[in-house]
Amino acid sequence: MPLFNEATYTHWAVRSIEEYFEDIGYEVYCLYNTQINENEVPYDVNINIGNFKRFGLQFKRPNPEDPPQSTPASLSEYYWELERTQHTTLIRPENRWIFYCLPDFADCNLRRVSRDHCIFVEPIRIPLFDTGIHRFRVQGFPYRRWGAFAQGVIECQLGIPFISSNPGILSFKATLDVGNEFGIVTYLFSKKQKLVLYNVPPLALESKRKENNFHD
Repeated sequence: MPLFNEATYTHWAVRSIEEYFEDIGYEVYCLYNTQINENEVPYDVNINIGNFKRFGLQFKRPNPEDPPQSTPASLSEYYWELERTQHTTLIRPENRWIFYCLPDFADCNLRRVSRDHCIFVEPIRIPLFDTGIHRFRVQGFPYRRWGAFAQGVIECQLGIPFISSNPGILSFKATLDVGNEFGIVTYLFSKKQKLVLYNVPPLALESKRKENNFHD
């Protein structure tokens, strides 16, 4: 049974995650990263839950172990390729809200429930490796399945909260490449969950905070 490319796994899993949170009553906004910005903030998708929490996911496609299996069915039959430079960035303290999302299925019939067939790993749990590309195998490492991961997000054990000083407006900051420079993006959510975007140059961030009465 063929495996799929990373973009396909990402699309399936994100759609499944959106449906999960929407089914239990939360608004969800998923923001995809750019290749330029991913060098500094290495997530594929930034998932924002309602008006209280967000987390990032870095996807890696599964690869069958050698010799290849015709129908991979267990974690022992997969590995995922991690990049040393990216992993070094992921384990920085400011990026601890980003997690590896590692699909472990090859059956497209599971695409609508793909969140339940992924494992979620905190990058800090994986020691820094010497090679440029590392074949990561999950055996012996702590990881979460979707139920435990989602519960951790909702209970504020995983991810990071929105920044808020106004009961009607919530915000958070994320870096965004603007031309050849990095700027700051502040996403604002009103009580009606209307999404507003402000592209704020770094030097103007403090004045924008004062203007809108935001505080870290």
